[in-house]
Amino acid sequence: KIASMNLSESSRGADTQPTTEISITEPSSSPPVPSRGRRLLSYLRLLDLPTPRRLVPSDPAFEWPSMKSGVRQRAKDEARLRALQTDAIEARQSGDVERINAIFQRISSIAYGEGVTPQAREDFLIRYGCTGWTEDVLDYIVALASDRGIVEIGSGNGQWARAILDR
Repeated sequence: KIASMNLSESSRGADTQPTTEISITEPSSSPPVPSRGRRLLSYLRLLDLPTPRRLVPSDPAFEWPSMKSGVRQRAKDEARLRALQTDAIEARQSGDVERINAIFQRISSIAYGEGVTPQAREDFLIRYGCTGWTEDVLDYIVALASDRGIVEIGSGNGQWARAILDR
């Protein structure tokens, strides 16, 4: 079952408190897997696939050049990080601070990108969470949830909720 909480401020006056409505509903079935025919029509750009949908290895999203490139780059990065693991262990055991810092810099550049410091990454996470939003996405969520509540699952520190409430 899914519990959702809806905070209504529409009737809020100077001397009234916002009302809270809590509802419990049965979860809907999992999103459908598009049929082979729908995936073919999507590949031919004659039909858009439903969103949300359950992703399977044959989903057209995995055929996008940027997705394929990203998967290849991730595999390369994972191999580079594994190769640094032995060096990192040896540096730690030796207590050589300069060597530890040099390896840490290499690990950071692989994990976060060239020129992105761990602090810059942390600052991004504090502000946006693991995924940044755009105004278009926030508008879509607000429009979609205009007549119902929003349930956040795995919402981290609630940055998206704050961004929606700040609108």
